[in-house]
Amino acid sequence: MVVRVRNLWNKTSREVQCYLTRLNCDARNLGQVIRLHWGVENRLHWTLDVTFSEDACRVRTGYAPQNLEDVLKVEVSYKSCKSPDHDTYHCNIN
Repeated sequence: MVVRVRNLWNKTSREVQCYLTRLNCDARNLGQVIRLHWGVENRLHWTLDVTFSEDACRVRTGYAPQNLEDVLKVEVSYKSCKSPDHDTYHCNIN
């Protein structure tokens, strides 16, 4: 169980989240894993919103929202593989 306390301006919010894992680690290491995961999620969301105005997108019916999100994530991944000379791509696909 993770308890998140957020102080913003003069308002405090508290959120409780539960995680299930097979990782064999203590609470400190698990906290680092969770923060790392959310850091990646937050950076991806910021990139999608700033680059593609994802929050302003009004695609909402059928499979279109998920399809568009998948295409945008592929584009972000593709651009992150681009080398400094802008002519070649080096992607590690596991």
